Amino acid sequence: LTSLEAVPCDGHLKLTGTTAQSGEADLWIPSASTDEPTVTGTGIASTQFTQVDGGWRVFVTVSGDYSIEVAPAGVK
Repeated sequence: LTSLEAVPCDGHLKLTGTTAQSGEADLWIPSASTDEPTVTGTGIASTQFTQVDGGWRVFVTVSGDYSIEVAPAGVK
């Protein structure tokens, strides 16, 4: 992980990192919404969502230099 920026008031999250081999970022996103958050970025191979108490767990498979941006459902 090389950078992390979170905006608690609106639910946005940005992070960057680098990895020599494929790995998985396990993120907990607080949310009252039943809609999945929006995940975009680079170096992302796949994304899996699991709704949990108080929000979402988002599993993002990454490789190389990667960036992940998360926004609440319906917001880009």
